[in-house]
Parts: sequence; structure tokens; C-alpha cells
Amino acid sequence: MSFTLGISGSAGGSASTLTQAVNPTGDATAGSLIAVFVKHESAPTTITVDDGTTTFTPGTYQSNSSNDSHGQWHYHLSANGGDKTYTATFAAARDFTSIFVFEFTFTGAAAVLDAQSTANGTSANVSSGSMAATGDSGVALGGYIEITINTTSSEQVNGVAADGVIRSPGGNWSSAWHKTYAAPFTGAATGTISSSVWACCGIAFKDSGPPATALRSFLNWLRRYFGGRYRGNFNETNIKTWFRQCLT
Repeated sequence: MSFTLGISGSAGGSASTLTQAVNPTGDATAGSLIAVFVKHESAPTTITVDDGTTTFTPGTYQSNSSNDSHGQWHYHLSANGGDKTYTATFAAARDFTSIFVFEFTFTGAAAVLDAQSTANGTSANVSSGSMAATGDSGVALGGYIEITINTTSSEQVNGVAADGVIRSPGGNWSSAWHKTYAAPFTGAATGTISSSVWACCGIAFKDSGPPATALRSFLNWLRRYFGGRYRGNFNETNIKTWFRQCLT
């Protein structure tokens, strides 16, 4: 399975608002993965994200240490196709809102949530804290928020430079980045800023692999067909590896 960035976009506003929306250039691909990062300032509040049809699944909500800037990933594992507007709605009006949208098309089985982690701090080294990603193929994303005039640079995931970054839509001092991976890892989404009060959210999605029932049926067929001659080679781990190689 491989993940490829499709459409992406961002929007930001400095006025108090109940919604923030972005309509990326290009149509969404049905069945793709959509990941949306949302930032706001002022007191904490509940955020919902939708595409006009489906309400997305929220990730972990993270505030900075002064509790006046906040961020959260939302995602849809099997997107609705077509010309879509992605809208973040806040339970109470909030200032300095931002929304980032990433679409990833992929080959192979369905995408599933792999890992997520969040953290806050005051140093020049932004970090989500370690994510324990278990997938052999996936995409990891980082989202950064803070309340002063700072943008990130040197964005990475697990110590490797990001594949792409969107920074500070509307001047709202936030950014989001992504990186594909081809093996399990334990690492963080990171970036560099001037010292400030920040928060960072990391999230990763992986290939779900072939359905367990299909895998077991195929494994049993191989064992019956070849008999005991190759019994030691036809274990579930080896067959999973073979399936993944066929799907990439």
C-alpha cells in the first residue's frame, strides 16, 4: 500500500467566528483518507469537522501550557468524492482560527488509525511526543499551534524531513506537515521555532492489510495444496509479508 498526497488546502481568520472552511482546488477522490488539522485561540471549546455530508472522527485535543491556544486532528478514513468544502465548527466563537486539509489517495487495503500523540512546551523544539506506529506502510502528520508570532521550520517525522508543509494560513501562527513511512517506527512530529508557548499534535494512519478471514482462508488453501512439504514457510507472518509486497 502506498499513500500519495492528493488535494490540500488551508484557511485562516483573525475575527471571532463559529466556523472556518476551506475548499481545496480539485475534487476529493472517493474512498481516500482525509486528515484535517484545526487551530483556535482563547478558551478551550469543542470542535467538529465535516464535509457537508459526514462528520469526521476527532483525534486528541491539545492545548498549550497557558491554555489559550489549541489544536486537534480530525479524519475521515473513506472520503466522499467530489467538490467538497471542509468546515470546522466551534461550540463557541473563537479568535485566530485555522484549518488545514490533506487528502491521501492510496493503493491496497483501507487506511486505519495507527498512532497519535500530543504534547506542549516552551522551548524552540516543537514535538508531538513519540508515536508508536506499527504499520509497514502509512502516512504520519504533525500539527503545530501557538499564540505569538512564530512559524515552524525544519519540520520532520521520526527525524526525517517532511514530504510537505503548509504554514500559518491567515497569519495565525500554525502549521501542518506530513511524511509517508514504509516500516514501523517510534518517533515524533517535530519542528523548530523561536522559543514560545506551543502545542503539537501527531497522528499516523496505516494500511489495514488484507482482511483476516481472507488471509486465513488463503493460508489454509496453501497448506492443503502443498501439503506438508512447505509447511514451515506458510505461516501467517510470511503470508502477510507476501500480501503487502503484492499491494505496493
